[in-house]
This record gives sequence, structure tokens and C-alpha cells, in this order.
Amino acid sequence: MARQMARLSAAVLSVFLATGPVQADDYIEWPEVRTDLPSFEACLARLEERAAADAAKAGERDGLLIEVLGSGVIRERNGSARYEATLWYHAAKFDAERGQTVTAHSYEDYVLICDGAVLTENGGQGFTIETFEPLVD
Repeated sequence: MARQMARLSAAVLSVFLATGPVQADDYIEWPEVRTDLPSFEACLARLEERAAADAAKAGERDGLLIEVLGSGVIRERNGSARYEATLWYHAAKFDAERGQTVTAHSYEDYVLICDGAVLTENGGQGFTIETFEPLVD
């Protein structure tokens, strides 16, 4: 019996070592998208529309808090502009068993660049480990 337990322990250990460390977060990059637009002004309008749409998402509703972090649309030089933003999503729920609020955190990164009439979009999405907060009486 002890020999079987030793074999089982060795097998479990080898599987654990083969799979590597457990991650508490992850990030997936989206493929780059390039779009030819009629003009720099049309490209700039796309950036401004995106910035306004992202800003409108900010706030809290039904246990979901959305934070928009970014610098707005920035003109870098003649014929070039960029918009960068990170949208954080915090979804909170009460865990009665633990007597705590559990919050899941995820985010999306966006980088939109106008180089003349060419719009290049990059970004991705990710998540971090959940947080636990005790209830305050």
C-alpha cells in the first residue's frame, strides 16, 4: 500500500511539474487591423468616436463597475494621431459562504493610430485574480 501511495504521489508530482505554475492572470492579444480611410480627418473622426463611446461606458450598474483609463485623442504630428485606453470591468457578487464580496477583474486595452488616412488598431483583453473583501458592519 505504501508503495502504491509513493507511485501515486510521484505521478501527481510529475503532472504538476510538467504543467508549470498556475497563473493568476492572463492576456490575449488581438490581431492588428488596418483600415484605409478616405482622409486623415476621417481617421481622426473614428478615434474621437471611439473615445466618446468608451467614455459613455464608464460607471456602475447592476454590480458591474466600468472604469475607462486613457488620455483621449492625441495629435502627435501633422497627419498622425492616437487614442489609447484601458477599460476595466469589476464584477462584484456576495459570497454568503465566505461572508465576503468577491470581485472579478477583467480589462481591454486599445491602441488606435492614424497615420495619414490609415487606421491601425491593436489591443487585447485580460483578467486578473479575484479579490475578496470582508463585509463592513
